[in-house]
Amino acid sequence: KINVLQSLKDRKFSKFLLIYIINALAISLPSANIIFYARDILNKEKQIGLYLFIYFIAAGFSIYIWRYLINKYSLYKMWIIAIIFSILTFIFAFFLNEDNSQLFILICIFTGFFLGPDLVAPPSIIAKLSNKSKYAASSYFSLYNMSTKLAIALAATISLIILSFFDYEPDSQINNAKFIIPYLYALIPCSIRLFSIYLIIKYQ
Repeated sequence: KINVLQSLKDRKFSKFLLIYIINALAISLPSANIIFYARDILNKEKQIGLYLFIYFIAAGFSIYIWRYLINKYSLYKMWIIAIIFSILTFIFAFFLNEDNSQLFILICIFTGFFLGPDLVAPPSIIAKLSNKSKYAASSYFSLYNMSTKLAIALAATISLIILSFFDYEPDSQINNAKFIIPYLYALIPCSIRLFSIYLIIKYQ
């Protein structure tokens, strides 16, 4: 009988899983707040679907390019480079407003492109760890999938707690607490991703 939690005894895997959750949390925070950001900061609520479509198309297209680069160069190096450029691109979302909202499409394209290694690198690393382990590979990937959902849930929970603390009211016409949205959407995720770079460098 396979015990999924047994794979956590693999210290290299458990450490990597923690790094993955932290990085996935940073990626999930913008997703949890995109509606508030598009409506209250960009005043483009009707274009949320377009933003998400562009973002995921760019991410899907980039996977083939990043797979080639990862196979040619170091997996960790490519992942770190992608995170760095993702931060440098996405941080501009913190400064956008209704007057320059058209620039957000470029941010969607570039951040989507630099998302590729976040989709490719973790499964590759986990596959290598599970191959060297005495525990079943399925238990490693079960925890990996669970961690992805955990990061999404944490992002939503943290966002709601912070928004509630600042008395943010989504349906209010006059909302003095909307200043917190760019922090939740861009600045905090970028800061967490900076920390994840440090953790990845230390881990490898």
